[in-house]
Amino acid sequence: MAMGRTERFQEVPFRDGRYLILVVVAAAAAARRLGSAAQRGPWSPAATSLVLYFAAVFVLWLASVRYYRYFVVGEFLAPVVIVALASFALPRLLPAAWVALALTITLTSGSYDWGRFSAGSPVSDRTAATAS
Repeated sequence: MAMGRTERFQEVPFRDGRYLILVVVAAAAAARRLGSAAQRGPWSPAATSLVLYFAAVFVLWLASVRYYRYFVVGEFLAPVVIVALASFALPRLLPAAWVALALTITLTSGSYDWGRFSAGSPVSDRTAATAS
């Protein structure tokens, strides 16, 4: 999804930077967790539960549906998981990282029409006119 290679689980190509950021922050958190004991820092049980829940939902989604438009829980929780992992992986840099993450997510995320007609298309205008 982050690289735009969506042909196996989506009929319309799209790119979403949230998942690339999620992978990078998760790798940084894993590297910090596997580092020395002095470098580890606190890791909250709530963040652990959130990350495990997101991972379980992702695996279940992959095993059952595999169409991105049905990954609603992932869409809603990805930014929250990013913040939870970033607060562990980058505790000193979190204020600056937060601004960079928010801007990146805002600029790379979007609403997609999934190959359907957009709201302002002539077809939807005609449909609205005939319905009233």
